[in-house]
Amino acid sequence: MEEEEKLSKTDSRLVTELTALIDLGEKFFQYYSIEMTDPIPEKYKYLGDLSPDEWDERDKKLNEEYCQLIEEVLDSRAELRKLGKLTTVYQKFYTKAHRVVAALAPERLDDFVSQYRRARGDLNSLVDYTIYDGLMGIGNKHRNYGPKSAVQKIRNQLDILISVRDSLGSVLFEIHQTLRMDLFDSEISAAKHLLDRGHVRAAGAVAGVVLEEHLKSVAQRHGFRTRKKAPGISDYNEFLKSQSVVDIVTWRRIQGLADIRNLCDHAKDRAPTEEDADDLILGTERMLKSVL
Repeated sequence: MEEEEKLSKTDSRLVTELTALIDLGEKFFQYYSIEMTDPIPEKYKYLGDLSPDEWDERDKKLNEEYCQLIEEVLDSRAELRKLGKLTTVYQKFYTKAHRVVAALAPERLDDFVSQYRRARGDLNSLVDYTIYDGLMGIGNKHRNYGPKSAVQKIRNQLDILISVRDSLGSVLFEIHQTLRMDLFDSEISAAKHLLDRGHVRAAGAVAGVVLEEHLKSVAQRHGFRTRKKAPGISDYNEFLKSQSVVDIVTWRRIQGLADIRNLCDHAKDRAPTEEDADDLILGTERMLKSVL
C-alpha cells in the first residue's frame, strides 16, 4: 500500500499546482490580448473623431469610462510585463501544460498541440492560424487573419487544461484503483504460493487481508462511517448490503469468506483445510472483480 499512500498525499498538491498553471495561462491570455490585439472596444473609438466641444453628456460619460479603461490596461500591462517576455511566459506555460495533458488526458494531446503549431501544411486560412503564428506576428490583411486570430486558440488550450483539472478526481481514482488492483494481484499470487507449499493458515490470512482491504475501500467510497476502532469484513459487508452495493447472495458469500478468514487467523476447534484456504482465495478474486 506504500505507493498508493504516496499518491494520496500528492492529490491536493496536484490540484494546487494545476490551478497555478491555469492561473499562469490566464495571465498569458490577458498579456497576449493587451500586447497583440486592440484592447479598446469599438464603442469608444468614435470619440477620437470629435472635439471635446462636440461631446454631449453621453460622450463625456463614455470618455470617463475610456480614460479609466486605458488606465487599467496600462496598469495591467505594467504588471504583466514583470512576468517576462511574452514568448517566454508562453513557453513556460506550454512546456508544463503539455506534460500535464500528456500524462492525465493523452486523448486530448493532439488537440492541445494543434492550437500551438500546425503539424504540416501552409497557412492558408483563419482555420490554420496558430498561437505560434500570433507570437511571430504573422498576418494577412487580405485574408483577415493576424495575431488577434490566436486569441481563441489560447482560450482553447486553457479550456482543455481546465477540463483536465475538473476531471482530475476520476483520473486519480483510476490510478488509485490500478495501483490497488496490482497490489492485490500480487498478494493473491503470494497466497497461492503459500498454499502450494502447505502453509494453509498463512495463505488464508493473506487472502483475508486482501478481501478486507478491498471491501473497506468500496465501503468508504460509498460513505462508510463507524465509531468502531477496528471494523472488519462483516461490518463492511453489512454496510454494502444496506446501500444495495451487494445483493443478498453476494452478502452471504462474503460472510462465508469472513468465517474462513477467522478460521485461518485464530485457533479454533479445527484447523482450516487446504480446501478452505483455496475457497477463500478464489472467493476473494471474485469479489475483487464483482464488488466495485
